[in-house]
Amino acid sequence: MNSKKHKILKSITLLYIVIPLLIFLIGWLKTSVAAIAGGLTAIYIFAVAKELVKDILNYWSSRKKSLENESNLNSFAWIIPACVFILVVFCFSGIGGAGYQNSDYLEHNPRLRELIIQDWPISLTIEYKAINYVYYFGYYLPAGLIGKIVQSWLVANVVMFFWSLAGVFLAFAWFVKISRIDLTHQKREKAKRLFSVSLLFILAGGLDLIGAYIVKGMPFDITTHVDFWPEIFQYSSNTTLLYWVPQHTIIAWLLTGVIADTIYHPQNLRFLGMTIAASSMWSPFSVVGIAPFFVLIVIIYSWEPEYRKHLYNLQSFFLNISAILISSIILLYLASNEYQFPIGWIWEFEKERAQLLLSLREFWILEFGFLSILVLLLILLASRIEFQNAAKSIEKSFVSRLHISIGHYFNINPRQLGIFLVAIIILILLPLFKVGLFNDLVMRGSIPALFLVWSFVGKILIDTNPQIKQRLRWLYITILVVTGLGFYSSIAEIARSIDNYHFGPPKLAVMEEYTFEFDPDKVIQRV
Repeated sequence: MNSKKHKILKSITLLYIVIPLLIFLIGWLKTSVAAIAGGLTAIYIFAVAKELVKDILNYWSSRKKSLENESNLNSFAWIIPACVFILVVFCFSGIGGAGYQNSDYLEHNPRLRELIIQDWPISLTIEYKAINYVYYFGYYLPAGLIGKIVQSWLVANVVMFFWSLAGVFLAFAWFVKISRIDLTHQKREKAKRLFSVSLLFILAGGLDLIGAYIVKGMPFDITTHVDFWPEIFQYSSNTTLLYWVPQHTIIAWLLTGVIADTIYHPQNLRFLGMTIAASSMWSPFSVVGIAPFFVLIVIIYSWEPEYRKHLYNLQSFFLNISAILISSIILLYLASNEYQFPIGWIWEFEKERAQLLLSLREFWILEFGFLSILVLLLILLASRIEFQNAAKSIEKSFVSRLHISIGHYFNINPRQLGIFLVAIIILILLPLFKVGLFNDLVMRGSIPALFLVWSFVGKILIDTNPQIKQRLRWLYITILVVTGLGFYSSIAEIARSIDNYHFGPPKLAVMEEYTFEFDPDKVIQRV
């Protein structure tokens, strides 16, 4: 992608993220507060939309001459194989009723239904008493609003399908961008590279195959959900995330893309505050998971003079001050939860400390540790080759040689390596603290870091210099094999959906018989 395409992607993503926030502010707040908060959000939307229109006009103007020499289809044909693959996998996700719906849809579907039939804000009925339902509804609100307007369960599910599909394609565009894979090749090679990236984007996951069938000794079944083999922890594969928790997954992917982009492009700071505020209405866990990168942004913007000036930009100041107000409203809303669920250090909930330590070690190694060590080893050995190849490098420090080698052999920016290392640290620390009955912080707060790890692995697999592939062939092939084995849990999710395939949303009559009291332990987390 060129810089103009990047700007268009950024603007569309920001609008996608913030539109549900505007719906929430109008639908949940008192008129006077909604007028102020909604007005500030509308100003933000106008600023982004104005930039989007300008960037689209500039882009098509620059493309005009090249398009005169080739058809639009031929110009973008190299994108088609990757997009078709993503679309096919998406059509088995269960979203909008397309494909088998996993057990989490026992919550997703009633949540959407209540948004359609209830006055906003919605409530739960527990023991014949109406109690406010405190949840981050961002993902559901566009479909819920349209379904409410036309009073149609089917239309709401159709909107949910296309709304989610748009989010997944935006996330894929960000995955390509933050991986920084070289696409300056002939169309056939570009199509091959992009398709390889799409495989990693959709199927990437940890070594759940080994964890489930070797460590835990589970009976083999290609349709079994294996991601939860550690029992008290879970880092899900990308397909698992999409098929089970799209409300967390899509926003986590998009927010990660925007945050990573801000690290590289300082002018994006003006839109960052409202993006974070809006994302909190989608998935607070994702915001917590990406929070360490806020510190990295502060360091970069404080350290580099060309970045620092963007801190004092008038538009940036106004939009980010507005975001503080919006964030306060969302924080107060989410804080109204009674927090009747586990919160604390993981060892406070596990009596067998020795077993906990063993489980942690197995979890770290299989989910990301082994692959990360292999990747770092490849980079370090390449740095050693750089030392051997250049006599002058004898006088240079290890950091200097590393800097040269990652650029020469992998085409990696030092910041990209830094982002990868921060992501690894996040994945190490997250399991130490528990939030929620099913350790939701670990499962959902890990999505941004995993997204960054897989994008970096993609960069290593696709852009490694042929000289390194040849000289360190054994290590490169091992990384390729380990990455491929990590696809298993995603393939299992797809296989189960194929085996139980159903098209169309559940009948509304079934949903009408359903109450939120099917699982009191889950319900109590949201009052």
